[in-house]
Amino acid sequence: MRWYNYLYVGEKADRTSEDIIEKIKNGKMQLNKYALTLPFNDSDVLDIIPTIVLMQKRYLNSDIVIVGIADGKSEAMDLMEEIIMECYNETKGFDLKSYILEGGVSS
Repeated sequence: MRWYNYLYVGEKADRTSEDIIEKIKNGKMQLNKYALTLPFNDSDVLDIIPTIVLMQKRYLNSDIVIVGIADGKSEAMDLMEEIIMECYNETKGFDLKSYILEGGVSS
């Protein structure tokens, strides 16, 4: 699991962001928390994944890139919109994967 160096954090998630991140890294259960990730395929822009799903071994040991975290599905969708619009405003395009990877990711 890798993390975007400039992790996007939703407004509600900001209050407990360190706790959310720690629980994701340690495979601990949390309800109604979401991770925005780069998709595994090239046809999607971002994936919204409940953090409870990230507890699965295949995700813990994967090369998935977490771009943002949110508290609730609605906040996750708002955060996704914010990320896409920022990418467009900065690059005048929608190649979000390249935009994120240029910003850097770490383990």
